[in-house]
Amino acid sequence: MNKKLLKTLQDKCKDFGLTEKAIEELAQSASEGLTDESSDEDIAKVADSLVPYAKMMQGEITRKTRKQAPKPKTTPKTDGDDGDGDGDGDEHQQEDENHRSSVVEKGKKYSHHEQV
Repeated sequence: MNKKLLKTLQDKCKDFGLTEKAIEELAQSASEGLTDESSDEDIAKVADSLVPYAKMMQGEITRKTRKQAPKPKTTPKTDGDDGDGDGDGDEHQQEDENHRSSVVEKGKKYSHHEQV
């Protein structure tokens, strides 16, 4: 493998988040035909031709990582506004009163002290 190509490719792909091994493999695959005596221009052309592949690798890794990431659980709103009341907070109190009256209507009154 051409070490100049590897160094040039590492410099061009340093912000892509790829591992050193991934960049080495890209450089290895494209180093055929390059020698240590190859001009800097030839090496830069080969490195430039590999940058789109490095970007594709980064995109694929990002896609797979996002696909595997657990979705955040939705949490209840903490501002007290659930959008279905008039804002005075007595909706739950009314539900409790309705429940108690329906129990009393059935002829049985339950207490939290009684065993069922």
